[in-house]
Amino acid sequence: MSERGKSEKLTALAEILGRALPNRLKPGIQEAQVKQAWEVTAPASLRSNLRFIGFRAGAVRLEPTSSAWAQEVRMCREELIGRINDHLKQTLVSDLHCGGPGRKRGTANER
Repeated sequence: MSERGKSEKLTALAEILGRALPNRLKPGIQEAQVKQAWEVTAPASLRSNLRFIGFRAGAVRLEPTSSAWAQEVRMCREELIGRINDHLKQTLVSDLHCGGPGRKRGTANER
């Protein structure tokens, strides 16, 4: 099955589940949709040098392999956001955040 077909099925399933399940599951469903849209719409060079960390409150969080890739994301941020939202056929993403390269995320006790 093509990536586009998978995306359309995921979107349809998310819509059905979104109506049927409590709002507590909606953020997780949206994160799965956004991650899948990132994988389909981002150029291969970005996908191989940026790790999708998560999606929360409209912001995609990415971890770059180097500061150069973080800068690349900053330069094409608006285009990437537009590609993801166009693919989703709705505006879920409003921002992209790039942490430092190889930055370790703290545990819950360290935050």
